[in-house]
Amino acid sequence: YKGGAHIGTKSDMKYEIKPGLEEHSLHFKVGCVREVNALSRDLPDEFYFSASQTKFDEAYDDAEVQMLHNSRVVITTCTSAFLHTSLNKGSDPTRIKRPVNFATVIVDEAAQASEPDVILPAFLARDRVVVVGDHKQLGPVVPETNLCKAYVSALETPFLE
Repeated sequence: YKGGAHIGTKSDMKYEIKPGLEEHSLHFKVGCVREVNALSRDLPDEFYFSASQTKFDEAYDDAEVQMLHNSRVVITTCTSAFLHTSLNKGSDPTRIKRPVNFATVIVDEAAQASEPDVILPAFLARDRVVVVGDHKQLGPVVPETNLCKAYVSALETPFLE
């Protein structure tokens, strides 16, 4: 579900975007694509699993992939870099296709990241991964208390250590 007639209103926003920055967001850019914009007007207000919703979702996904292909710089979190729907196609984990990859992936503040946080976006790199961080800074914080101690210990170990 990529949105509906009610998406994008101020009442839906849980946070404020500073003026002048919104036009740089992927969601904003995709919303400006003519086909996506036209299809969004045909969406029902409440029924999310309609044919028009499916058509809109497909057009939205295609527009996101095209937007990412055309971008010189993409800034995202480590988790979103790996899990964002436009970067993963397919529901079978053994056959996921990655329609977008990047020549260089830069992971900033890597000392505060766990190993999985750094490795996952690295899968999107075609040529190189640059890991930047200060190994003397605070390491990763793992708020989960219901995991086994060995796993928590591994997650708490900074990537640069």
